[in-house]
Amino acid sequence: MMSQLDVYSELLNKGIIVISGFLDRDACNCILGQLLLTEIEKNSKIKLVINAFGGVEASCFQLYDVVQNLSVSVSTVGVGQIGFFPTILVIGGSSGYRFVTKNTRLLIDRSIFSINNMSSIDFSLRIQDMKLSYDYVNNLIGYYTNMNLEEKKIPSSMEGYSSEEAKKFGLIDDILESF
Repeated sequence: MMSQLDVYSELLNKGIIVISGFLDRDACNCILGQLLLTEIEKNSKIKLVINAFGGVEASCFQLYDVVQNLSVSVSTVGVGQIGFFPTILVIGGSSGYRFVTKNTRLLIDRSIFSINNMSSIDFSLRIQDMKLSYDYVNNLIGYYTNMNLEEKKIPSSMEGYSSEEAKKFGLIDDILESF
């Protein structure tokens, strides 16, 4: 019987990278290494299967930037409930290759831009940083959907998008019936 590590290694050999859990710096660096290795070794389309409930903003943007700059097409497949920053990875796949499964939910959680136990100087800097990040994410969503957020009436907090809504608004290209 194959161990979990063997399964992920075999998938990686086929150009499939599974992203799950919480995307902290270490997880994102591991995924970054897998992306670069797969690009070098396979030089063909990479498939990211994403089932992640959240992540560290800077680390997720690092992955997004790498995906955007790979020389190969990147297919993204969202499965299950996808947190806010991992949603950016799902919609950031190559055009025509952004998918979710039927029961996937893409969360657009504005509360992610929060303040916790900060001094007044830290608070001021975090407010500026949050505004930049919030505007950047809104612009990314607008870019992929050719709409602005006011036109789409983004659901508040954790309501998110069903797979059908995500397709309707242009966040994904299609809903997968099978892998």
